[in-house]
This record gives sequence, structure tokens and C-alpha cells, in this order.
Amino acid sequence: MPELIHSNPCRKINLFHPIFILIIFFIIISGVKILCSALITSPQIFADELAYDTLAKQIYSGALLTSHLPYPPGPFSPGYSFFVSFAYLLSPDKYAVYHYALIINAFLTTTIIFPAYYLLKPVTSRAVAVSGALLVTLLPAITMNTFFLMSEALFIPLTLFSVLFVQRSLSTNEPGVWDVLAGLSVFVLFFTRATGISMVIGLAIAVIWFLKSNRFQIENPTITKLTLLAGPGIMLYLVWIVDQLLMKGALPAGYSISYYSNLVSDALIHDPGHLIYVILEHLDYLLLGSFVIFPLLALMYWYSAIRSPGGGAIHENRNKTGIEEDQSPPISGIFYCTVTSLILFLFTIAHMCNLSYDYSICGRYLDAVIPLIIIGGIIGLNQQISTGNSLRFLKIATVYLIFTWIITNYSMLPFAHQPNNNAAIFYLYTLTAAYIVPYLSILLGIVLVILTAVIIRMQKGMTLLMILIIIIAAFCSLSISIWDIKTTKEYGSLLPFCQSVNQLDTNSKEILWDTASESDSWDRMVYYTLKFWLGDRVTELPEGSKPPKDGWLITKKTNEKPVIQYKDYLVVPMKGTTSPSSSVS
Repeated sequence: MPELIHSNPCRKINLFHPIFILIIFFIIISGVKILCSALITSPQIFADELAYDTLAKQIYSGALLTSHLPYPPGPFSPGYSFFVSFAYLLSPDKYAVYHYALIINAFLTTTIIFPAYYLLKPVTSRAVAVSGALLVTLLPAITMNTFFLMSEALFIPLTLFSVLFVQRSLSTNEPGVWDVLAGLSVFVLFFTRATGISMVIGLAIAVIWFLKSNRFQIENPTITKLTLLAGPGIMLYLVWIVDQLLMKGALPAGYSISYYSNLVSDALIHDPGHLIYVILEHLDYLLLGSFVIFPLLALMYWYSAIRSPGGGAIHENRNKTGIEEDQSPPISGIFYCTVTSLILFLFTIAHMCNLSYDYSICGRYLDAVIPLIIIGGIIGLNQQISTGNSLRFLKIATVYLIFTWIITNYSMLPFAHQPNNNAAIFYLYTLTAAYIVPYLSILLGIVLVILTAVIIRMQKGMTLLMILIIIIAAFCSLSISIWDIKTTKEYGSLLPFCQSVNQLDTNSKEILWDTASESDSWDRMVYYTLKFWLGDRVTELPEGSKPPKDGWLITKKTNEKPVIQYKDYLVVPMKGTTSPSSSVS
């Protein structure tokens, strides 16, 4: 009788398969972020974090798509807050809710590792695709947004998902699930941030190019494909509009085109030099935030792809680069990335050219573009290695480095603005004094250009270069995380004061903030912090208004005996209110 052979299903599992490696990295990176988030004691970007939290609480209370309150004003779309609202399901304690929200952020931001890998997988080796995905996940801007209740935590990874879905959708004439995912992802981007209109326009242009490539032959499969692309997103948008009209009597809020066009016109007329400066600052932010070398490689790849949409050298040298599939990114996907990035850049310039701003750079509006540059640069490097023409690369890189040096030397002033708005370049300012930043950045560029030229010449060693840049990215993320943990302690010091105010007898009594006693920007931060932790229990008392008979007044100017005192802030009872006095150190 023959011996029975028992198959072990576990033996079929390859633990070194890229998917298992990605899952392991996802768990490790998310876990480290969660541990670090335990050291974050308070929000610090006000009033934005307060606005998204307010929306999340309203969604948890039953307002799925709309804000029932006049606050928060402005174009705060509810997409990100929908995810944060799940934190309110887990605990009634606001401090616990805040940290559950940071845990949600940790998972949201780390999901970027998956679309990054699948965008690289068809055109690079497995090792390069995995290392490239890890590099994107460790970018400082991705890490930084884990610790803020800001829509970037969803918007940035979702941008990469949308690129993947649009690329897969427009790479075939056959309708399918990729069309639905592409259309939905673009809608959710707009549902998350008003600037998501960039993706809507980008998708429209990519579809036009797709139709042009098919000579505008509108047949049944094409009609079905366009219906799947646009239908679900349009239906959800109509639901959003109806919800807003029923609950608020107004259409979904967004950025005013007339407002920003007036800003740009005013800058062009009164100070065109300032507008040029703002443009160069944000351009330089993208160059330095992408570690100098990747924008060059991405531009080289973009140029070759536009000239020969079929992929050229990538297809011809598959054996040298270890590519597994003959699937170069379709030109429609490249158009989608290009148009989306350009419109986001223009939105940012229009927003930041306001001459009344104390600073003129806010890189976080462009952070969604940096992963696209990194991925495009990796594909470009893979392409250059296949050619082996290091001399041509060095000639182009020399001109590029000179250009980078000029605008960095001109536009990068001392780092006076908040690092949390410009996380991608913060590492340069942690290493040295501000005036040495141009020298340090160009040195980094020269080193990486030389290493890249050597790799192109040898036609191997790309994975080692990726590991080196991963180490640089990890250091950058560490430096901005340390800064954030230190900074949040200042805002966290207000927690005992907030807890004392929260313990006051507020049955049918108000807690009012005296706006007339505000003397600096920190006073406004104190109000926002109280508002975040105590919610609707704290409201503003406008200057010149008369306080009600019952309740508590938080002020810096009073002759009344305070029941709570924290530094210059005094909590005094209004008429008919009594409570034992206390002091918070």
C-alpha cells in the first residue's frame, strides 16, 4: 500500500514574498507611530485640528455629511473627519478619543506603502519596488501628518491610491472594477479636501487623452467604462449636495475662485516680485523635500515617456532591470499625475501670495505631490540604468544642480515659520544654521548625483542606493517627530487647567471666554485648546457684550476673586455662581 503524503498548506506560503514583507513593514511602522503618538499630549495646529474634530463629533452624533453648527467656517470637507469619528465609538473620554484618532492616523498614513509598491512593481524589480514603497512610507511629511488631526493624513495616501486606480483603469479599453475604484477615489479626494478638485480636473483630462488614443470611438464598452468612472462619484456628490441643501440651505463649501484670483491680481499689480518669490519657494520645497535627486530623474522619465509613450528603454532592457511584467505606465496615468500636481501647485501659490501673510511658504499643501515625484524618480532611475549612459546624465544633472543652488540660495530664508507646515525640509534646519542650508542641500544633491551616475555606469546597485536614501528619510522623520513631541508639551501644559475648568458646576451655566482680554496669539491658542477639550461648553464672549447672570468667565482682566487661576488666566463666577477657589500651576 503506497504511503500517504500529507500536504502542509503552510509550506506553500512564501514568507519572503513582497506582500508579506509589505505587511510586516506596515505593522512595524504603524506600531512605532502609535508608540510615538502616546507622547503627543495635545493638538497644536489651530483652528484646523479643532475644525476636523468638531466635524468628527458631529458625524458621530448623526450628521453624516454636513455640519449643523456655524462652526467650523471655511472649506473643511468631512471625508477625513468621517474616519476620525470612529474614535468617538471607542470611549466617552475626550483624551482617549484624541489618542484613538492618532492611532487611526497611524494606520491611514502607513497604507501608502501598498499603492507605492503596486505603482513600482510593473516597471522595476521586486527589491526596488519594496524599497521604493518603504521610502515613500518613511517620508517626513507622511510621518508628521500622523500626529495631527488634519486631512492630509487621508489625502496624501489617497492621492497615491487614486493614481494607481486611474492608471489601471486607463490601461485597458475593457470596463471593470478599476474604473469604479478610480472614480470613487477621486470623489473621496474632493470629499476630503476642497483642493481635491485638482484630481477631478486631472481625471477629466486623462480620460480625454484616453479617448483621443482610441480616436474617440464611442462604443458600448467605452460608454460602460465612462459610466463606471463617473457614475458612482457623481451620485455620491449629488447626495452630498442634497444633504447640504436640506441641513444647511447651502451648497458644499469650497475655495472661492474669485477670492484667489483677486489675491493673485493684487500681487501682480502691487508686488510681482513677491509672487515670483512665493513660486520659487514652493518649487524649491518640492526639490529639497524630494531629496534633490528624484525631481531630476522624474523629469527625465516624464520627458522620455511623453516622447515615446510605449516606455522605450524600459521595455527593451527587461532582463537587466529584473522587471516581471511588460506593463509600462500608460500615458493617461502620467497626464493625471502631471495635471493634478500642477493644479495643486497653482492652488498653493494663489493661497500663499496674500501680501498680509507673515510667511509665504506652506509646503504641506504640496506634500501629496512629493510621493509622486519619488515614484517617478525611481522609475526614471530604473530607466537610466537600462541605458547605461552616465555621461549624459551627469551633463543634465550639472545644469539641474546649478538651477537648484540658485533658487535655494535666493528663496530659502531663515526658518522662521512653523516646521509643521514644512515637514519635508525640516531636516535641513536641524542639521545646521539656516544660512548654510543652500550649501548643505547642494552637497546632498552632488553626493546623490555622483552615486546615481556610478550606478548608471555599472548598471547595478539601485537597491543599495534606495537603502541609503531610506536611511536619510528615516532620519528626517525622526527629527521632525522629536520636534513635534517637544512642541506639543507646551500645549499639553494646559491640560490641568482645562480639567479644572471642566470640573466646574456648569449645570445650566455657561463658560465664557473673554475676547476683550486677549493680548497676543497665545491667548487665541488657549481658547482653541479649551474649546477642543471642553467642546460646546466653552463659547466666546465678544468684546463689548454683557455677560449673563449665571456662569463662569475666563479672563485676564478682572477685579473679582478667581475660583481658578492658571498663570495670567482667571476663572471668575458671574452673578449667582459660587465655587471654592483653586489654583493650577
